[in-house]
Amino acid sequence: MSASSLDLAVLGLLKEGPMHGYELRKRLAFTLGPLYAVSYGSLYPCLKRLRKDGLVASAEHPEPKRRRSKRVVETKPATSRRKQVYEITPSGEALFFEQLELGAIYDTDRFQTRFAFFRYLPGDERIRLLEHRKAYLEEKLAEFKDTLRATRERIDAYSRSLIDHGVAATEQDIAWLAGLIDQEKAAAQDGGRSIRGS
Repeated sequence: MSASSLDLAVLGLLKEGPMHGYELRKRLAFTLGPLYAVSYGSLYPCLKRLRKDGLVASAEHPEPKRRRSKRVVETKPATSRRKQVYEITPSGEALFFEQLELGAIYDTDRFQTRFAFFRYLPGDERIRLLEHRKAYLEEKLAEFKDTLRATRERIDAYSRSLIDHGVAATEQDIAWLAGLIDQEKAAAQDGGRSIRGS
């Protein structure tokens, strides 16, 4: 079974502890960055699918009652609303680790999702994935620059600006990865801890 980036992110966050949908959506944005927006229209079908596949379990928990004004006269008994709280199952945890170790070095979205949960991987596996991602980006950048040299005269100013931005961003990613690899190797020599200290 192959997990989507959203599946993997949800499983990774639920590995930290049970959460309801609202909290999970907030944590997804916080963990994966401000540009990673997940709508409830994507999140709840994902949770439903994960639950159907036995990767996530859910239970209803009462939501704390809100205080009511003393002036309001209640005509029916107060009932507390119930929220679905989701948690990862042993099958979900097994799939999470299986998918996390696949790496997905060729797809930026999948790589970034996996990187958010790198702390769960052994140090040598983190270094291997970072080195493969860096080598992949270096190869793609070299190919792109060769193509660019051959077509430079046919490109308008806006397209050229967008291309320059993409090249600079890729070069920055390569430098970032090189720094992470150096930190991981230093941490491995210093007792096997990750760069995050876990």
